[in-house]
Amino acid sequence: MDYQQTFDNYCERQSDAFFAEPLNLLSNAAFLIAAYLACRYAVKERGSLTPSVAWLCLLLFVVGIGSSLFHSFATLWAMLSDTIPIQIFILSFFWFWQRSVLSFPLIFCYFGVLLLYLGTSHLAFQLQDLPLNGSEGYIGALVALVAIGLQRYYSKKEGKLLLVASVFTLSIAARSVDESFCEFLPIGTHFIWHLLNAFVCYSAICCYSSAQSTQSKLDKKQKVVEQSH
Repeated sequence: MDYQQTFDNYCERQSDAFFAEPLNLLSNAAFLIAAYLACRYAVKERGSLTPSVAWLCLLLFVVGIGSSLFHSFATLWAMLSDTIPIQIFILSFFWFWQRSVLSFPLIFCYFGVLLLYLGTSHLAFQLQDLPLNGSEGYIGALVALVAIGLQRYYSKKEGKLLLVASVFTLSIAARSVDESFCEFLPIGTHFIWHLLNAFVCYSAICCYSSAQSTQSKLDKKQKVVEQSH
């Protein structure tokens, strides 16, 4: 495997120069800002960071760094530093949601994450011939986000996650059409993916933090009730 293999996947890149994708590079600051704001939101809401929220915020920060490296060097090793943290973030978020919000047993959480990983891979393979510019790898995450959003809406009458899924759909669209727009929009649309996706990740962490806090309070009340009997 040649880790120095280079890629030219976006309209904005016109050379091998370090700063050949200024918008795609600088827009990654949105992920760093989103990580900070998500941490601040969680601390303001609960007074401290839970380990799971801290982990998600750290991963989001790493996503911003990894994506910056990829849009600077455009090599295989830089691409891996971008894509691997994203996948870990997605799987971690759904693990924590199952465990802390839905209170699933461990075996169900393992099965759910495995199903998400395999389902995402299968969908990506099935959709690879469509003009999605590599975005097919995120369709599985979108489907899973819609699923838990619907569950949240029907069980708690809360539609925030469905709104997040709507923005995620727009961000995937922006990523998918980048190269198709090169002729009349040389800067491309990939930077919009960064901006919208930073909002998606920030909102997802905030939704999780709030839901986790609510579920924790319910669990404590339930224990009190059980002990009183």
